[in-house]
Amino acid sequence: MKKKNYNERFNVLKTYSGYYQSREKLLESASGGAASALSESFIKNGGIVFGVRYSDDFKRAEYCCITDIAELSLLKGSKYASSDKYVQYQDRKVLVHALAGEFLEQGRAVLFFGLGCDIGALKCYLGSRQIDDAKLFTVDLICHGPTYPEVHKAFVERLEKKYRSKISYFSVRYKKKGWAPPWLHAEFENGKVFEQPFYATDYGFAFQNYVRSACLDCKFKGKDHLADLTIGDHWGLDKSMEGYNADGVSIIFTRTEKGEELINTLDQEEYQLRETDTRQALLGNCMFYKNRITDEKFDRERFKKDFEKRGLHSAVMKQRGRWKMLLSRCRKVAGRLFPKPVKRVIKKLLRMK
Repeated sequence: MKKKNYNERFNVLKTYSGYYQSREKLLESASGGAASALSESFIKNGGIVFGVRYSDDFKRAEYCCITDIAELSLLKGSKYASSDKYVQYQDRKVLVHALAGEFLEQGRAVLFFGLGCDIGALKCYLGSRQIDDAKLFTVDLICHGPTYPEVHKAFVERLEKKYRSKISYFSVRYKKKGWAPPWLHAEFENGKVFEQPFYATDYGFAFQNYVRSACLDCKFKGKDHLADLTIGDHWGLDKSMEGYNADGVSIIFTRTEKGEELINTLDQEEYQLRETDTRQALLGNCMFYKNRITDEKFDRERFKKDFEKRGLHSAVMKQRGRWKMLLSRCRKVAGRLFPKPVKRVIKKLLRMK
């Protein structure tokens, strides 16, 4: 989206920020828990929620439909790999767009979460079959572009091989030290735990660089968002500003009357919600209107070949450089070994001529 469009059109959005009052619920959420809060209120009013969960073996992200609040925990947390668009419902596997259409034809209210392209595909499907979408409510996510499902599966399988156990819990947005920075956290059936800053992992590197080419020229940015609401992290908010919470804050952009209707269903005794400045919110969330840019040094074709031939870790090591990785690890070890006063002295000595 061109900058002039951002400047001309930002004022058509109404913007809110918020977070769960319950710290327990907030820590379980990737940001401020807006998706969970909206889903809870929607189901309480008799609706059906579609969103993305991890498969039972955590090796892929997949769509599912939720009708019981107790099952909403399946949708919690960000998924950074493209999702399977087929849903296992009762005794059949069906395209998620088709299942949503079936519920709408039955007169059921449907709340559908997805990336911008997921919402676009759903609306195209319903339109082509002339299915009435009066009871459809949509929420898209501020999107950087997911990595490939093969990356996610390869990373999980390598962890399970290393720890000789199946994963029982997995998160790419674990709040080890609050809202940011994100940590990748995996728990295993044998009781062991893997934790590392997300962007220091092979998965984090692939998410930053190895995405579909279509994500570099996304058709659902800025004025071309099709959802009633767009949600994400309220980046750009700091502790000196009103509405800040160290454990996470969501940003919510409304585009339609349906979006406002969804906002009005939130229980403000459970969810802290406030209207906020749209311009400031967009400045902290440029992915709302801009495409992602990968590192110019990243060799996509080389990475793809190495990944397919030798695996994810080998492909990442080659792109990052072995010496760079070794130096990074040495710094981490040194950080654990030396107390802060000693490190400050060492830094002063190194700066001396």
